[in-house]
Amino acid sequence: MNYSTSPKLLIKASSVWTATGQSFARASVLVEAGKIAAILSEEQSHRLIESQDQTLSAADRIEVIDLPNCVITPGLFNLHTHLDYSQAPAIPENSSLFTWMAQLVASTRPWSPDDFARSAMAGARSAALAGTTYLVDSSYTGQAAEAMATVGQKGLVGLELFGLDETLAERIFEIWLKRYQSLISTASGALKEAIKGGQIAITVAPHAPYTVAPGLWAKAKDWARGHSLMLTAHLAESQEEADWISSHCSVLDQYLAKVMPPNVNKPFPTLLNELLWRGQKRTPTQHLKHFGLLDDNLIAAHCVKLNQEDFEIFAQSGAAAALCRRSNERLLTGAANLSLSLIHI
Repeated sequence: MNYSTSPKLLIKASSVWTATGQSFARASVLVEAGKIAAILSEEQSHRLIESQDQTLSAADRIEVIDLPNCVITPGLFNLHTHLDYSQAPAIPENSSLFTWMAQLVASTRPWSPDDFARSAMAGARSAALAGTTYLVDSSYTGQAAEAMATVGQKGLVGLELFGLDETLAERIFEIWLKRYQSLISTASGALKEAIKGGQIAITVAPHAPYTVAPGLWAKAKDWARGHSLMLTAHLAESQEEADWISSHCSVLDQYLAKVMPPNVNKPFPTLLNELLWRGQKRTPTQHLKHFGLLDDNLIAAHCVKLNQEDFEIFAQSGAAAALCRRSNERLLTGAANLSLSLIHI
């Protein structure tokens, strides 16, 4: 089912709520050409149905859906998803972030493109059935964009970018550009129409400060700005990330050694020693600011490990945050201390 339906549709409910906070009892929503045309009272809906030309074919008549004891609301937004992994194994109880992420990578590495496509489609359908019509997704394969277009959702899909070796930043970004161009050139008809119509945009998503070197992140930032697109990334999600950026973290070293693409010419311990931007006693937020990577063109996910100075830096930058509270709780990373943010609102 495509949730951006095109025939005329009248959806009746016990109550209709609008995005501006208005509510209407026993009302209906009239949809024409996939867009909301009007909110009608019970009397107006009855007159509209009665006034239909009875000679119209079934395809041209207004389809009526009656939802008694239901409320119609604007579609929900989810500002940080990973639809590609919707059918990956569930998070085991009491698993830490990097234990789970290592398991996620290991379990999905054998997946084919078709596996990722099915998984993304399952996630998009599940989100739509829960009322989510706009998503900001981080996707390594880009299958999330196809799934969202097929289901009829709107959103921003960040094609993920990884790379710690500053000396290879240009080459790595060229590889990303080829992935992006391949995704665009092979897009289905539904995705091409969604991109053309502005329903879906595809941007670049530098994964996180601990997986993307500053020079590579800067290339992503410039590309997104040049294409009038928001940048998406993970930021300050865990104490391990904060420790790794500030000084060191053996847990994160071990994780990265397992999951980052190998370089036969540069063993991973050698690469770590070359990361001179690491270990400078900066928080992840301060790290991005130091390299000019934090601005109002960024949507940052999680933002758990921000201190008071970080909140001030973040607020001044104009960046946006998706706090992902359920994910943070399930993966034992903690919760953003929003009391520190109140003085900057």
